[in-house]
Amino acid sequence: MDRSRKVAALIAMIPLLLLVAGGLAVSHWDDEVQVTGSVAMGTFNVQMSLEDTSDNEGSLDVGHVNAHLYTYNDGDDPLDGGYNDGLYINLSNVYPGYEACIEFNVENTGTIPAALSNTSVAFNSTFDWSSYAKYFNITLYYHYNGTWMQIAHVDSIGNWQADYDFIADPLGLTTLTPGEAEYFKLCAGLTAEPVNPPESLMGQSLSFAYTLAWIQAVP
Repeated sequence: MDRSRKVAALIAMIPLLLLVAGGLAVSHWDDEVQVTGSVAMGTFNVQMSLEDTSDNEGSLDVGHVNAHLYTYNDGDDPLDGGYNDGLYINLSNVYPGYEACIEFNVENTGTIPAALSNTSVAFNSTFDWSSYAKYFNITLYYHYNGTWMQIAHVDSIGNWQADYDFIADPLGLTTLTPGEAEYFKLCAGLTAEPVNPPESLMGQSLSFAYTLAWIQAVP
């Protein structure tokens, strides 16, 4: 067979060789592995519970205190819609020397640790609050080691002052692990000493809103 015929024969075999090679590629053994899984989101939620109300009156019982929980929806709470996120406090027929206290819990009902990021207080009155604030006692306490520890109060010109270092947080008040609750007491009243409040306060009213903002404590 001359050279030209050998070349032609080889050219003619190319399709057959490609077919055989393709068949080998299709028929080789193979295997594969797979990773499957799921991602479950945690929940972030802080709620309140009302524990007790009391005042310092005796048998006359002319001043009154009542409180109840309400729905406070900050617009970013899809879990419970703000249920038990608000506590309303009402003191009525208050006179010099009268004081009432409201005990409540703040509980982390979610699955993610919560940290207190900031607090704010707003006052609204029918009188000049900054001038008459010195006649009011408004104090926040924390129940620690069986006693009530003062952690914040309203000063003589009506500003909310921290008596506890919330930044350093030596007692861990500003972080709530899942299921943990902190026990607080807010007391409010009108002073009688060393000087009685002026009679111009008669018939006046004061309202306030104390907001505690919580964020996730991790990472």
